Amino acid sequence: MNDIPDLDRGDETKQRLIAAGLMVFGRDGYEGASTRRLASAAGANVAAIAYHFGGKWGLYVAVARQVAQRNGAVVGPLSERVAAELAVAAPGPEGLARIVARVIGGLMDGLFTLREDGRAAFLIREMLAPSEAFDVLYEGFLLPLNRMLSALAASALGLSPDEPAAVMRGHLLLGTVMPLIAGRVVIERRLGWSEITPERRRQAIAMAVAAACSSLALPPPDSLD
Repeated sequence: MNDIPDLDRGDETKQRLIAAGLMVFGRDGYEGASTRRLASAAGANVAAIAYHFGGKWGLYVAVARQVAQRNGAVVGPLSERVAAELAVAAPGPEGLARIVARVIGGLMDGLFTLREDGRAAFLIREMLAPSEAFDVLYEGFLLPLNRMLSALAASALGLSPDEPAAVMRGHLLLGTVMPLIAGRVVIERRLGWSEITPERRRQAIAMAVAAACSSLALPPPDSLD
């Protein structure tokens, strides 16, 4: 009887399994995450994984889909706004720097949250060693993100957004953000920080914005407001 899923709480159990999968897969990887460990983290029985997802791989894909949807819900509107602003008129270096600052600031805010809830670890694992689930992340989040960053780089450098140089220079803008998130523990220990206060978060965003603008030969904006 203990192996029969609770059908009355099916949706709740399903969401708990996805949340647990995000943390466990991000920490241990697909191979390192046993179904028993996944079920235990979700407070569910092992049979619920097969019942709701068809098995561990199905749960992994469901986690990838949720990551893509949640991240895409943030990047999508931001990307549309950037495209609209770039299409109206050439913003000039100062105007473009303000757009870059808004994008980098938004990514930093989002990535702070991604690191806390496990999405960053899951994404990094998939980017380092893509599985068949990578297509879900690519189409739903990473491609729109890269297109937005490539458009910014292209506008700053006078290139077409699809040129290899624009695509790579746009992608390199993530390099102004990711080390402060994925490698945050280094900064925290080096500076003796036990937590990221709002002021420290603002300071980190300002550093990322300055680095992003510098990489595109743009003057950093006077204010991040």
